[in-house]
Amino acid sequence: MNPRPVTTIGDAAARILAGTGEGRVFAVFGRSFYVDFGGGLICVGPPDFGPGPSHLLAAFDDVAAWTDRLEPGDPATTQGGVLAVAGLGLDFSGLVPWRAAPPAPLRPADLATGLDRLARAVARRRPVGLGVLVGDLCRGARPVATALDPFLAPAAAMIAALGERIRHAAPDAPFAVPDPHGLIGLGPGLTPSGDDFLAGFLIALRRLGRGDHAEALAASVVPRAARATNAIAAALLAHAAAGEISARLIEVLDRIAAGGDAEALLDRVETIGHTSGWDCLAGMVAAAAAVIGRPEPDARGSDADRTSETSPGLLCRLASAALVWPAPAPSFAGSPGSPRRGEQSSS
Repeated sequence: MNPRPVTTIGDAAARILAGTGEGRVFAVFGRSFYVDFGGGLICVGPPDFGPGPSHLLAAFDDVAAWTDRLEPGDPATTQGGVLAVAGLGLDFSGLVPWRAAPPAPLRPADLATGLDRLARAVARRRPVGLGVLVGDLCRGARPVATALDPFLAPAAAMIAALGERIRHAAPDAPFAVPDPHGLIGLGPGLTPSGDDFLAGFLIALRRLGRGDHAEALAASVVPRAARATNAIAAALLAHAAAGEISARLIEVLDRIAAGGDAEALLDRVETIGHTSGWDCLAGMVAAAAAVIGRPEPDARGSDADRTSETSPGLLCRLASAALVWPAPAPSFAGSPGSPRRGEQSSS
């Protein structure tokens, strides 16, 4: 076996692969696969995924042809800086693990400018998932349940509660964490929309000077996620709780915080999963607006129009959508079949 050189390894991946150990392939997709070594999941993919805490990236001549040979449960080993899976060696020895650079000091006026510029940029796009809320969240508006897909509509109340608690909490004061169960595991996908939102919210708190509040929220979210969502999403939330997420999302958040124009970076956001990039961005923006105390003007309509899962119109939409929902869940190690639809990781 002639090991293939790894171009990038994330800090979390390097910790998991340190020393010698045995693991197994956990999930396989069109352009990537996950390996479980007991202490966490590694995402193996091509360099265009970009750095991330759990990423191990290497150039493949035809990555899809190679992943077609893999199945969940296949053995994997790590020894001497080489990950071996199904006859393929990936040499990460000597690499300096990637970790996001520390954020610049927060300047609230710059962050406000960045949020305003992002709201204008998003108005020229077609966001999906919880991303449809991004423009309103930039302005500090209360999320509107009826703007969302019916099965994401329950997220609106929780998103509003999180924003309100942060908005009214002093940076050095205790944070009364609202119950996050309404978001954990909510929605379809490799990482459900609610989990992606929470990951974005946690990262923004960490990088915008609210580390204590991030710790409090993480103490509630991470143990619940281990029971209430899939393993890949739970790993994403654990990384976010530690201040780790993909480089592409970090770059967007830092650009917004500096008052810059993030429109060009939205192309990258849209490449992360089906809705994951937009969902994470919604979480980052909701936290950012709350940190600088943006008010809660009505996003649209009257109080009677705004809200909630129990309105007759929304109930009708939920009933209609139930005829075609849910989509089949991806299968992982220990369940029949193997997911083959490539989805870029946000972790």
